[in-house]
Amino acid sequence: MTPFGIFIRSLRAAHDVKLNQLADALSVKAAYLSALERGKKGKPSPELVKHIIAFFNLNKEQASELIQVAEMSDPKHVIPEHSEPGDYELAHLFMNKLNRLDDFQRKIITEILTYDEDTNMRQKETNTLLSKSQTMIRKGEKLCA
Repeated sequence: MTPFGIFIRSLRAAHDVKLNQLADALSVKAAYLSALERGKKGKPSPELVKHIIAFFNLNKEQASELIQVAEMSDPKHVIPEHSEPGDYELAHLFMNKLNRLDDFQRKIITEILTYDEDTNMRQKETNTLLSKSQTMIRKGEKLCA
């Protein structure tokens, strides 16, 4: 299930709204909404997201979170046109290992990829994670299966 699906299901549960009720209110088929929730369709359109925000009368924080999880729930990602050859290799390796990563590995990768977004807050935690991963490597433990 995608982050969008989890978010929508939790909204429906919190507001005691059935799938059919929400689908009718959004003028979409229940099967389409169900497929979106289960991650069987691409990410929802910005227009649909706006209608969901209005239907549930979400505050700014909730609306922002819904927009974010909708973007994160796109199952298809395209490598940018002018990428380096190493980018293709990295993307291929990542996709092949993705479903075998444990929580620690995901955390390390997330810290590395978001490092420059908030350097001051992440500096200490990133250094700790990198130190742990270096220790694992020295001991001969694998970071990826």
